[in-house]
Amino acid sequence: RDRVKEIYRILLQASREEGLALLVVEQSVVQALEVSQRYYVLREGEIVLEGRSREASREQILQAYFGV
Repeated sequence: RDRVKEIYRILLQASREEGLALLVVEQSVVQALEVSQRYYVLREGEIVLEGRSREASREQILQAYFGV
């Protein structure tokens, strides 16, 4: 877990310093929302939900991901 946090710290620092946009594919919804400005949920290769991370509902994301 500490290694993951360190990787995120390095990526975010590089992004801010260099003005880069990053695409992160992450299984942990909580981790992804903590470090992102926007999120996209894909199911079977299609975007089924997107929005601003700070407005995200974990329940909505899980429903979209699992199709329930």
